[in-house]
Amino acid sequence: MKRLLYGLLAVVCAGPAQAHSFNRPPDVTYAVPDAVDHVIEMEITTGIPHHLIVTRRGDWVRETHPNFAGYSYKQIVANLKTGQSWTFNDAITAERGTLSFQRLRVTKPHDWVQTDQTDTILGESCISWKVEQDKYTETFCLTKDGLIVQYKRFVGRSEDVVARAVRIERRRVSLTKVKPPEKLFKLANWGNWTAMPDTSPNYEVTLDKAHTFRRKTKKWVETVRRLGNHQIENRVNEDGTVFRTYTSGRTRIELRQDAQGIYEVNVERQTDDILSREMSGEKSRTETIAGESCVWIINDHDHGYSYRCVTRDSAVLAVSSGYVSNNIYDKWDDKATSFRRGHLKPADVRPPADLLSPDFNRLPPF
Repeated sequence: MKRLLYGLLAVVCAGPAQAHSFNRPPDVTYAVPDAVDHVIEMEITTGIPHHLIVTRRGDWVRETHPNFAGYSYKQIVANLKTGQSWTFNDAITAERGTLSFQRLRVTKPHDWVQTDQTDTILGESCISWKVEQDKYTETFCLTKDGLIVQYKRFVGRSEDVVARAVRIERRRVSLTKVKPPEKLFKLANWGNWTAMPDTSPNYEVTLDKAHTFRRKTKKWVETVRRLGNHQIENRVNEDGTVFRTYTSGRTRIELRQDAQGIYEVNVERQTDDILSREMSGEKSRTETIAGESCVWIINDHDHGYSYRCVTRDSAVLAVSSGYVSNNIYDKWDDKATSFRRGHLKPADVRPPADLLSPDFNRLPPF
């Protein structure tokens, strides 16, 4: 992020139209680098109409969406200095919980252009800024001290999102009101991640995988280790990007890592056991793959199919699945090339204890 728009306030006051480069952390919308501490309530009148609360303290900003799309208190928290952002719902102790983490990777700086349009909202004078994105255009009406009091997003010429301030407070904000809660970063709060020794199933399988989407096929090699109700999946792309998934009971953690470190984490706690659910279906013929006997399990649905060849201890040795949506075909073809059983220990499937910490930046070797 170069020229992070610091000094924005002077630019707003200056008058002539100017452009600056600034990339917000992923998912956050209502923030510029320089702003006084504040709390703003915004009314969104498009899509699913609702109110959101924007809370700002220094480099930290939090956007709270009460009762948004069936989730109570969806939260987006970002640090504008580090480029980190977190999205989560209100309680990981409930039946379901979600957490997404992203770290900004700048490939193309976005130019913020000051326009000659002004407005007055709740008695606040503001100047409109415009940002051209790849798929849409954004406009922000910005006060002299960095408050976004109106926001619009356009797809073509159509207004996709319209938000306008209905309450503004300039006041000191506690860091606890903007930073993500510490409980999100404790792995133990997301389930039991310690596998027991001498537990079944106990296996490691390596698969050749192929994914076809929009007539383009990507291929890679993936290794899966499972010990009891704990599983780890690992793959490395040709460009060096690492994809790793940890599963335990009702919780799955997916991570992506490039040369700079971890840049995306997704955590989801579901209502039932993930690994057991994935083995359900109608049993069909048997086959021998990688020296192991497996049974094909069939799941057909309205828009596609899913066939898996599964061993007696739930190892998936082959997959053939397809899905059609809006005339777009999505197809998977996997086949095991090697299989081992009985050699894994708890440490082979256990994630690092500080995996979800904001300072954790690199996965251990697989």
